[in-house]
Amino acid sequence: MVTKLTSAESLKDAGNDAMKREQWKEANDCYTDALHLTSDDDKTLRATLYRNRSLSRLKQGDFEGAESDCTKGMR
Repeated sequence: MVTKLTSAESLKDAGNDAMKREQWKEANDCYTDALHLTSDDDKTLRATLYRNRSLSRLKQGDFEGAESDCTKGMR
């Protein structure tokens, strides 16, 4: 059985692969899905996901979303 954390890590990796291919929307979606699978206790993973998603949003021109994710990642 696949745990939520394993799935979140897999989605993070898929998002990272999409970023390498400059597929910003796909990466954003992977990071968003991964965030939905993590709990507030997974602070390190959540910070990484917010940081990565902020870059994908920045690349898409979503400056407010990028700023919001940066702020959330620091909490």
